[in-house]
Amino acid sequence: MKNLLNLFVGVACLAIFGCGSDVQTEHKYTCGSQLSKAELAEFEVVTKPGYKPIELKLLGKLSLAIFDATGRHKNYNVQFFENTRERLVVQVYGIWELTEMDKAACAVFNFTDYMLPPNTMVIFYQNEKNAPKQHIVTGLRMSK
Repeated sequence: MKNLLNLFVGVACLAIFGCGSDVQTEHKYTCGSQLSKAELAEFEVVTKPGYKPIELKLLGKLSLAIFDATGRHKNYNVQFFENTRERLVVQVYGIWELTEMDKAACAVFNFTDYMLPPNTMVIFYQNEKNAPKQHIVTGLRMSK
């Protein structure tokens, strides 16, 4: 009886901590291709961005596009990890549901007010931006 109980507890622990479904490999996103775990490692650091006025304008417009696409009114935050001519990395904190991530990525990748660099990515974090440890849900790259 004790062995059966130990087996049940072991299986339950495996199901909770690692044998469950992996969000990063099971979902097919509409507008982008998924980044690998190795590519995502670069974005686990906490950033303290400072923006130029032109960057603030773009950030505001992208935030509104994400807002309109997901219908969310609060509890998420958008910032840039990097914004250069070669690469744009948008960080979205507080959106982790598959359909909302897909809608948000499509809003960024289909944004036409500015010409986005060919290497444009959106990284989604489950927790808020000021959390001590960042938990990346997934990252998407704009399809070429």
